[in-house]
Amino acid sequence: MSRRRLAKSLNKRHGGPELLVAGRVLAHPWEYYTRRRAARRLMTTRPALTIDPAAGFNKFEASAVPEAAAVIDLCHTVYEQRRDRIVTPSETRTKTRKADHFVELLTDEDLVQYPQLVDFCLSPSVLDAVSRYLGTLPVLHRVGLLLSLPSPTHEDSRLFHLDPEDTRQIKVFINLVEVRDAHGPLNFLPGNVSSTVTQAIRREERAVRKPSLRYRRWMDHEVLAYCQESDVIRVAGPAGTGVMVDTSRCLHFGSRMAPETRRLVFMAQFLRYHFAFATDANRVEAAKAGRDPLRSRVLVERPSPMPFGASRT
Repeated sequence: MSRRRLAKSLNKRHGGPELLVAGRVLAHPWEYYTRRRAARRLMTTRPALTIDPAAGFNKFEASAVPEAAAVIDLCHTVYEQRRDRIVTPSETRTKTRKADHFVELLTDEDLVQYPQLVDFCLSPSVLDAVSRYLGTLPVLHRVGLLLSLPSPTHEDSRLFHLDPEDTRQIKVFINLVEVRDAHGPLNFLPGNVSSTVTQAIRREERAVRKPSLRYRRWMDHEVLAYCQESDVIRVAGPAGTGVMVDTSRCLHFGSRMAPETRRLVFMAQFLRYHFAFATDANRVEAAKAGRDPLRSRVLVERPSPMPFGASRT
């Protein structure tokens, strides 16, 4: 088994991500110390937004973040430039790829051409809230303009799941259009409720000696057997409705859409520097931060080697 496959296998199992993170901390202890110290310095000011440490989320309106209005307008401009090139798959197809119904409209070049997108992610309202929750100065891993299209089946991200990059992370989502139930809004359970659910499912699986993996897809009936439907939080509402949510702790799904609908969302993903498992990321030049040392460290790319010495591909 290759080192990369070993890391992937470990990450799926309970306790595996913690082991991978510990190995990274041992490999880069100075980053661990200095980033935690930087986060503590941010905590000396009163934050505009806070993420509940137990629930792992904060819903907000764009008006709470001064830079958000310009980002919403810019995302609409980019979408209008590219909407004619988006191919909508036939809704009669029974077997489709995830990429057919989930389109990323931003490129790394867009982040250079439109620095406002990164500026929003590094704004004090956003960065302070994320750093306080994670307890460390994070890395900006991805910035996305995501278009969801209807799918004939509920699978992949349309089922309850946890994101695998780390045991904690924050994704910021802002609805760029009005989102109702028909548009398939993001649905999630608070982190404390999600923990209760996943622990109960694990106990049930152990009782029948069924293999229990940390990251898989859960059907609605599996999850709702251990919580109330009223516990599920929907990120619906007018354009500008947003949420900061720990998608590694909060069971979630989205894009269960009615035919002939579209949902357009801005997304930013923040990870701890020592996150467990690498996934696709934007390459944002740290030089774009100018002479601000705090911003440049948020934009830094995590160095190789990968867990257990595997190289990034």
